[in-house]
Amino acid sequence: MERPRAREKLRLPQSVRRSFNREDVRRRKEVEQIQIRKQKREEHLFKRRNIRLNSEDEASTQNNSDVEVAMEGFDAEFAAKVPALYTGLSSESPDMVHWAVSEIQRFLSRVRDPPIDQVIENNMVPLLVNLLSNPNELIQFEAAWALSNIASGTSKQTQTVIDAMAVPKLVKLLHSPNDNLREQAVWALGNIAGDSEKARDYVLDCGAMSPILAILQQYTSVSMVMNATWALSNLCGKDIPRPKWLQISPAIPILAKLIYSLEEDILVNACQCLVDISSGDETHIQQVVKAGVCRRITELLDHQSTCVRDTALKVVGNIASGNDNQTQMLINSGVLAYLKQMLTVPDRRRVREVCWILSNIAAGNASQIQTIIDASIFPTLIHLLRTEADAKIRLEACWAISNATSAYETRPEQVHYLVAEGCIPSLCDCLTSKNNKMVARSLEALSRILRAGKTVQERTNAPYNIYAYYVEENGGMDLISDLQMHDNPDIYRLASHVLDSYFTDGVMEDEPSIQEPLSLSH
Repeated sequence: MERPRAREKLRLPQSVRRSFNREDVRRRKEVEQIQIRKQKREEHLFKRRNIRLNSEDEASTQNNSDVEVAMEGFDAEFAAKVPALYTGLSSESPDMVHWAVSEIQRFLSRVRDPPIDQVIENNMVPLLVNLLSNPNELIQFEAAWALSNIASGTSKQTQTVIDAMAVPKLVKLLHSPNDNLREQAVWALGNIAGDSEKARDYVLDCGAMSPILAILQQYTSVSMVMNATWALSNLCGKDIPRPKWLQISPAIPILAKLIYSLEEDILVNACQCLVDISSGDETHIQQVVKAGVCRRITELLDHQSTCVRDTALKVVGNIASGNDNQTQMLINSGVLAYLKQMLTVPDRRRVREVCWILSNIAAGNASQIQTIIDASIFPTLIHLLRTEADAKIRLEACWAISNATSAYETRPEQVHYLVAEGCIPSLCDCLTSKNNKMVARSLEALSRILRAGKTVQERTNAPYNIYAYYVEENGGMDLISDLQMHDNPDIYRLASHVLDSYFTDGVMEDEPSIQEPLSLSH
C-alpha cells in the first residue's frame, strides 16, 4: 500500500520529475489514510450489546458442559412464549405491555445466541418501535434496550430496525428528561450508525448529532459520557464516503474537552473521532488544530493505555500530513521527544507509523528539518534503515531521510550532518532493493547529497566532491550505474542523470575527511 507524502519537496531532473508530482502525492496520501482508517476500524468496536446476566446465563458461562442444554432451554422457552409476547406488545394494558417488552429484552440480552431473528421473523420489531412513543418511560426504556440489541446484530438485522422507522423516534428520545432513556437511545443510535456508511448518514440526517453533543456538554456521568462518545465515534467514522463535514465539524470543540477525560474508553473514542475528522483536507485539519488539541494529543502519546497511545498517534499523523503551519503546531507541542521515544518500542507497526510521521515533518521547511536534527532523531532513523528487518519500516525511514535532504540548496549543513551520521552507506545499500519506491527514494536522496557536495566544492574551490567520494567508496557509483538498466524508466533516467552530473571527473587518490563541518564560504 502506498504511503502519503503530503508535503514532500522534490528536486528531480525534469525528465523524471513527472512521476513524483503533486497529484501523485495527493493520491498517496489518500490511499494511506484509507489504510490507516481501516486498520483502526478493525480494532474498534462498532456495535455493543447491552447484556444483563440472569441466573441461567451465569450458570451457562460458568459450566461449559451445560451451555448447549441451557441454550436449547432458552430457545424452547422463547418459542413457547412468542404468541403471548406478540399479544402483550399490542395490548392496551400497560402491565401486559411492560411484561412483554421486558421479556423480549431479557431474551435479547442473554450472553449467547440471542433470538434476534426470531423476534424479527415474528414481526415484533414494528411493535417495539411503536413502544418508543409509549407514555410510560419504563416501557420506552425496555423497548429502546431491545432495539439496541437487535441493531447490534448483522447488517440485515440492523436494517430491519431502520425500516421500522426507529431512528427518528430514537433521536426524539435524546431530548427526554429521563437520563436512563436518553442513554439507551444513544446506545441504540450508536449501534445503527456503526453498521455502515449509509446507516451512519441516515442517523446524521435524522438530526442525531446536535442532541448527542448537547448530552456531552450537559452530563458528567461517566456512563452517559462514555456511551455518547462511543456513539459519536460511529457518527464521525467509517470509511469512504466520509460523513458530511457540516454535520460532524460541530463536534470538534466538544472533542477538544473530551480528550482531557480520565477514562480510557472516552479518550480512545474521542481520539478516534479526531482521527476521522482530521482525515480530510488541510481545511479540516486546520479546524482540529485551531481547537487547541495538539498539546493534549501529544501528551496522550505517553498515556499508560496502549489503545490511547495508538489512537493519539493517528491524530498526530493526520496533523503532520497537513501544511507547514499545522505541522509546526505539533512541533511546538513537543511531539518530537515523544516520537523519538516511540522509535524504540517493540511494536513494529507503531515504529512504522512514527517513521511515517517523521517523514512528513521532514517534508516541511528547513527549520522543521532542523528541529528533527536538534532532537537527535536521525541517528535512530539511519540505524533503522541499515538494520531493520521490517521492510516497511526501512521504507519509511528512507522516506524521512530523503525528505530531510530537501534543503540541500539553502541549508547544505543539514545534508552534511546526515552524511556525518552515516546515511550514505545505508542509502547505497537500499539501491539493491526490490522495492522501486525504496530505490527511487534512496537515489533521490543521494542525488541531493551529491548536489550539496558539488555546491560546497564550487564555493570552496575544492578539487573534488567529497560526497561523491563517499558514495563511490561504498559501492554506490557501481550500483547507480547498474540502475541504468532498471525496468523502471524514472529510475534509470535519474540514475543516468546522477552519473553524468557527479561521476565524470575520475577517482580521487587521497581519502578526504568529513569529521569537521564543511566551510560554506566563497
